[in-house]
Amino acid sequence: RTMGVSDTNAESVEAEGTNGNDEESEDEEVEVSAPGLVTVGELKGHDSRVFKAAFSPIDDTLLATCSEDATCRLWDVSQCKQLFCLKGHDEAIYSVKFSPDGTHMLTAGSDGKIIIWDLSCLTPGAPPSLAMTAAVQTISVEGDAYAAQFMDSKTVVSAIDDRIVLWDIETAQEKASKTITAASDYVFGGLSRNPNATPWVFCLQHHDESGRLAIGVSDATIRLLDTNLNEQVIMRGHARDVTCLTFREDGGELLSGSGDHMAGVWDLSTLQVRQVLKGHDAAVHDVCYWPGSENQEVCSVSMDRSLKMWDVESGECLSTVGPDITAKLCLAPNNTLAGVAVAGGENKTHTGNDFRVSLLSKDSDSLQRLQASAPSERKYLGS
Repeated sequence: RTMGVSDTNAESVEAEGTNGNDEESEDEEVEVSAPGLVTVGELKGHDSRVFKAAFSPIDDTLLATCSEDATCRLWDVSQCKQLFCLKGHDEAIYSVKFSPDGTHMLTAGSDGKIIIWDLSCLTPGAPPSLAMTAAVQTISVEGDAYAAQFMDSKTVVSAIDDRIVLWDIETAQEKASKTITAASDYVFGGLSRNPNATPWVFCLQHHDESGRLAIGVSDATIRLLDTNLNEQVIMRGHARDVTCLTFREDGGELLSGSGDHMAGVWDLSTLQVRQVLKGHDAAVHDVCYWPGSENQEVCSVSMDRSLKMWDVESGECLSTVGPDITAKLCLAPNNTLAGVAVAGGENKTHTGNDFRVSLLSKDSDSLQRLQASAPSERKYLGS
């Protein structure tokens, strides 16, 4: 059960608008067709698939990435330079998130660990062994920690197998939990591999102002919960596991991606999907609103090794990057860059042994703009 790769052998009918072909040729040629979208930088260091990426909410030059190589890395994207490599997990790290004030970070992974990192304990130039002093709290659970996020300064919410759990950060004790029950006939992995038809929670997003918690479930549903984990709504529309979710900044809209090869745009005032984005040939693994588009353009990445730009109102695909040499699994939008960080990769036993993080923008001068905006001193780090 690998969170980083959506199931493609599940016992379900083929989703509308897909070609049902998840095979990838070893000799596939790179095709790039996205006028105006350029690679302005690359970050190299990870040794295996990169599952998630996130920019600091207080510093657009600071990027965090987490990987199957069991490391979380912090990068100065203005210089395309690695700042820290954090080693606290024993297995793949599935999730990385900053706290709203940018002073802390958390990681969650397949080893059942959720680690809280205090960035003020990270000192530039210090020996790598000292980086572990930044791990100020570790929550250990049985199962895979697929996702986690700060609810507030005292609470973390996490997705662990088929459970949603609230944790007290100071004590690492469970405050509340909810076990998710199946709400569709779709069984991720098929009954032969998932005989109990367990509905794993693969992703979650908490919206601070509205208090809504959205979770993406492997039974092809999206659930909306309140801050006490009471399930309020079940939204149906996808045909396979829901792999990613992103709230619009005001909380009125939600983007989703799925193993059915499609992305959805959900109106949360009507609780209906208002746009279906069809065009990928494999699972959609991340979606975001394109920075600077006033929420009118959506970006998606997929196991089909491509990135696509979409018009939210019409559902039209505006441009495509790829297919390139490897799967694309995660996105991180950046306002100063006016673009995104994109990363991914595939198993080393497969093709596309490439785990770089690419910085993409419509503006070829955006990296210079990031360099100009870089803080002279990162006061949130140690000294």
